Amino acid sequence: MTDQTNNQEGSEDLELQVGIEVISSYKRLSYTAWYAFAEFVDNSTQSYIDNKNELDKALKKEGVPITVNIEYDRGGNFIRIWDNSIGMSKSELAQALHIGIPPKNNTQRSKYGLGMKTAACWFGNKWSVKTKKLGEDYAVKIDVDVEQVASNLSSKLPTTISEEKEEEHYTEIRIDNLNRQFHGNTLRKVKEFLNSMYRFDFDNIGLELTWQGKQLKWEGFKDRFYVTQDGKPYKVPLNFSIGDPAKKIHGWVGVLAKGSRKDAGFSLIQNNRVIQGWPNGYKPESVFGEVGTNDLINQRVVGELFVDGFAVSHTKDSILWQDSEEEDLEKALEERCQDARALARNIRVKDLKVDKVEKEKNAALDVFESELKSDELRDKLFNEIIPETKVIQLSYKRLLESAKKTQSPSLEVTIGNDIDAINVKVYFRTASEFEPYVLVEASSEENLLLIIINTLHPYWTELKTTDNFLGFIRHCVYDGLSEWRAAKKLGRINSDTVKYIKDLLLRLPFEITQNQFEAAMDENNEASSA
Repeated sequence: MTDQTNNQEGSEDLELQVGIEVISSYKRLSYTAWYAFAEFVDNSTQSYIDNKNELDKALKKEGVPITVNIEYDRGGNFIRIWDNSIGMSKSELAQALHIGIPPKNNTQRSKYGLGMKTAACWFGNKWSVKTKKLGEDYAVKIDVDVEQVASNLSSKLPTTISEEKEEEHYTEIRIDNLNRQFHGNTLRKVKEFLNSMYRFDFDNIGLELTWQGKQLKWEGFKDRFYVTQDGKPYKVPLNFSIGDPAKKIHGWVGVLAKGSRKDAGFSLIQNNRVIQGWPNGYKPESVFGEVGTNDLINQRVVGELFVDGFAVSHTKDSILWQDSEEEDLEKALEERCQDARALARNIRVKDLKVDKVEKEKNAALDVFESELKSDELRDKLFNEIIPETKVIQLSYKRLLESAKKTQSPSLEVTIGNDIDAINVKVYFRTASEFEPYVLVEASSEENLLLIIINTLHPYWTELKTTDNFLGFIRHCVYDGLSEWRAAKKLGRINSDTVKYIKDLLLRLPFEITQNQFEAAMDENNEASSA
């Protein structure tokens, strides 16, 4: 309904207050989808907090909690965010359209007066806001065409007023003509990050936050902490100050009985909203060691740090430490987390009393189990599009030819002699992280085997020790040798034959060590006899 009513505060078009030519550049802001969606949730929840008493009466009467629904329709190419918070009058919406002018109460989640506008422009080229404030008798709707506003340098936005009941209250934002598409892994991350970011709102204000029609719920680490000998979960309070003038930090550090790299780390929290946290926790080097380390500390040490009063980035995804603040924080955490580090490192030794091999195996299984259960692995197996075999073969052939032309082998060995010989050449390629982890060219006619290992592949970059590198190189080369031998014997590559040959080769390290040991024993016996 578009008839004007008696309480419309005027019907002229509202104005978008910004350096208009800049608006189209917002699509290139350094956002992630989850933090961009969080801008809208921040507005909704802050609006509730600011108007809690009035809204609670209305929500209780309606029998519903404070609610934010987020819907992404890839087929329809639109995003819709709806909440039942207090809503905005026309003058309040006009104020909200002033980019860069903070709201009157800018000490909490809506600090900079940027979020809704920048996030909407980041998502799409066309967006609208329709809002109805509790107690008013009208709704107001504005439409934004980003490219048209930028090209015409016009801040006037089409504005519609419609009559509605005073007891209605909501804000609906719709974004069309999206700048980017989101798929399985990103959609999963949006769910995880939003779930983590608003963990306190679920309990403290009863927020019902739905993503793609499913209500989010933060389980946290309940019942997952290591239980000490006195029967209590290991979760130690933290309370200290850093900086000059001093700023207070409080929270806790705990140790999980069983965790993963995804679980570990601190969540940095401001105004009861997670700035950085699970599943990408803050891991200061003083506690967790160098970036990329995957020991038991990096799987089990977890905590929350409330950092109210510290500067935060405009995308609200990181704390902007000033002067020596982060250095002071790391030092304070190092002192207070020594027991947690020691416990995380030694749980298996103390409790399971297994030998070294069993301990290492169990630690590896913990990591690998979480990998097998991950959504990433599921996506790789079931959602990734596998090209046709001919396409893969042609692509690999081109990469092989490129490697042979531009590089010399790092290792070249001839195995056997005369007719039974095979020449093995191993290359280490540094062209692209998106190339395969290994390329193999086996020629049974020429008795030539080429192994090209991609040292920019993410798996290679995770390797840390000599044993790690040796094991990976061994598997790559033995896979090639097994395929070459199977093709030479059968004229084709049979998977069972390949596995049988590789089984023989994987026994070599033990047999070589055993033979060396026996040879040394024989020499000792001969020396003793002499």
